[in-house]
Amino acid sequence: LESDTPSLGKTEGYFWREGALVTKPLSATAWRRLNWQDTGMFWDSATNYLTVRKIGNRLFICKGAPLHDSKAAADRHAGTLLKELYRAFPKLLSSDLKPSHYWTGMLFFPKTLGPVIKKKGSTYTIYGHGGLGLTNATMAGYEIAQKLKP
Repeated sequence: LESDTPSLGKTEGYFWREGALVTKPLSATAWRRLNWQDTGMFWDSATNYLTVRKIGNRLFICKGAPLHDSKAAADRHAGTLLKELYRAFPKLLSSDLKPSHYWTGMLFFPKTLGPVIKKKGSTYTIYGHGGLGLTNATMAGYEIAQKLKP
């Protein structure tokens, strides 16, 4: 996508920055307080859509971040994500949540609200899944592969 970025922007859609934080492993005691036994995920669309997933014994949270990122903005956003976890899980103690990793990345949302598939020569480029790329790009790649079968 990065090689095709200049042709995107205002003509085909818009960019969104997402921040993600993964905690260090939570203790068995913290998980019992949360009463979250199975794997899973939840969404909160009340304020600037966010998602929280349980991955192993860690929490993974994603939420929109400032578009023009800086180290100071990233640090503030990581703090915001921790506050969101405390809001979502009021039974957590400050000793329960320690950040392990934090990063941001750009997402592209096409004006068509669906993925874009382009062909240049014999190469296909699929992008614009709006944060659902893991699922949708896999399906789109599969469909293209089926059409290419002799």
